[in-house]
Amino acid sequence: MTLVAWHGTGRLPALAAIILAFAAVVPARSQSTVLFVVSDPLGARIEIDNARVGNRTPFIVRDLPPGIHRVLVHRDGYATMESRIELAPGERRVLDVALSARSFVAGVFDEHGWLLHEREAGAGLLRLPDGAYLADRVDGTRLQVRPRYGLQRFIDALNLVIPVLTGFTGALSLREAAGNDGSGPALSPFVVTAWVLDAALLGADVALHLDRQRFLDSFAAEPLAEDPSLARPLFDQAEQELAAGRFDAAIGLFTRLVEKHPDSPHACRALYTRGRLSLMLGQRDAAMADLRRFVDELPLPSLYDRAQLQLAGLHLEGGDTAACLASLDAMLFIDAAVDREEVDWLRGQAMLQSTRSGTGGAETTVAWLRGLLERYPASASLDDYRLTLAEVLAEAGRTAECIVVMELLPADAEHGPLADRLRRLRERLGR
Repeated sequence: MTLVAWHGTGRLPALAAIILAFAAVVPARSQSTVLFVVSDPLGARIEIDNARVGNRTPFIVRDLPPGIHRVLVHRDGYATMESRIELAPGERRVLDVALSARSFVAGVFDEHGWLLHEREAGAGLLRLPDGAYLADRVDGTRLQVRPRYGLQRFIDALNLVIPVLTGFTGALSLREAAGNDGSGPALSPFVVTAWVLDAALLGADVALHLDRQRFLDSFAAEPLAEDPSLARPLFDQAEQELAAGRFDAAIGLFTRLVEKHPDSPHACRALYTRGRLSLMLGQRDAAMADLRRFVDELPLPSLYDRAQLQLAGLHLEGGDTAACLASLDAMLFIDAAVDREEVDWLRGQAMLQSTRSGTGGAETTVAWLRGLLERYPASASLDDYRLTLAEVLAEAGRTAECIVVMELLPADAEHGPLADRLRRLRERLGR
């Protein structure tokens, strides 16, 4: 809650009223931070302070308390990346992590059917964990590739040592038992030690076999639709088609990139650009679907605010003022190039539409428009803001205030782009 105190001699000044109005319609900036986590490749899991957070990257962590946080970003087949970050109250931070691969891409194309660790695998590309692999033919025909357990050499050594040690210790035990006259222990300390060592090696062998089985059971290969290295060339090719005006070809390449390379950051850019292109071509539903998917599933810090702003405009065009305001409220203003005046004016238009539809109050809209005039006194759209404020005041029956605002319009407004609106307003007022 925001309180404004004014110490004076009489009425509440106009500026204080504007501040109160802004506090009423704009949520106060929370002391909670926002952390925007991005990884390359995408799809990594996030842990903050030992707790799993949200979905997979890219992901926006909202309402994070200020202070020092330990962030882990990890994905199967890649090294876990750990970061310690200190966030100030209200800070917006981007954490962009490049994951180091612990995997490689392998392709088998000349086989009609092959086995990967005794499982059927089709021809194509697979992402396999780093390690050693054995390849052979099953029945002399089908190719079979099997991961080699990292400690297999120890198992092989134990398979040689244990039988020899067991046989040797057993022979010594029989010999000592045959020569024992009953006056001493059945077995000498040396033989007992040999049996203990044999049992220990047998236990180690069992443990290694169990660990190898867990390794084999957890082994997984990720099928790939295309070579990941093609993502960047695909995006560049799509941009070239777009620059040449071949829009259908560009959309086709962007679509291929999104579908075939969903874990590449270029897929995020492709989805956003496809949405912008659809909007330019007048395909409103397709544009909204792409932009919505972008902000919900594949956001990038450099494009997130622009996408939310474009969604807000589309919602406003469709008459959904609540969705428009929700998109504006979700903006993080990480991108310094985003025009705050454009955002504020769009919010004002949404409030104006709500007022005219009867779902919003005129007083709040009037206060917001007065705030625009105060915040952007040198704006190129200042006359538009003044005329809009005058129209709202007239619609609210506040004729005297409307006339005062109209008198602030320059004389050439009668002949400029606002002339028709100004004429209709004068007719409404009988002036």
